[in-house]
Amino acid sequence: MKLIALLAAFAVASSTHAALLDFLKPKTNSTSTALPSLAGLSQDQVAEALKQALGKGVTSAITNLAKPDGFLANPKVKIPMPEKLQTVEKTLRALKQDQYADEFVTTMNRAAEAAVPAALPIFTDALKSMTMDDAKKLVSGTNDSATQFFKTKGEKQIQEKMSPIVKQATEKAGVTAAYKK
Repeated sequence: MKLIALLAAFAVASSTHAALLDFLKPKTNSTSTALPSLAGLSQDQVAEALKQALGKGVTSAITNLAKPDGFLANPKVKIPMPEKLQTVEKTLRALKQDQYADEFVTTMNRAAEAAVPAALPIFTDALKSMTMDDAKKLVSGTNDSATQFFKTKGEKQIQEKMSPIVKQATEKAGVTAAYKK
């Protein structure tokens, strides 16, 4: 199983603080190009505030995703039926066997809920390693800047750490059994 679910967590964390990033981005107008509220702050202070905000967002996102229905009840991050199995899903639904398709999707999402807490230390380490240049890119970048930052800093570690957890969680949650049904 790919780690789409975890990348969705990146997206949730970054969208949680999109307003903060919008606030920190310089606004251009006829009188000033700097935000008055940041006038007394150093770049280091702004970068530290950004790290703290992202840290809180990541913690909140992971906490919410790790709860029952954290993935399943959230259409933004719910893991759908894999593309390769959508023909099987359509057939099951046509045969009024919806419960099997639903059970499979549910067990995949339960596995993701069980696995996602292992990502927190990886995100925390990524934030600790954030440089001033990284912070500037986050503030001046696109809406998915935070997602891209975390992807760059932790994708390999996420895959290494999460793959065995996802495998164990999918087995425990019964994804394989649901698939075989």
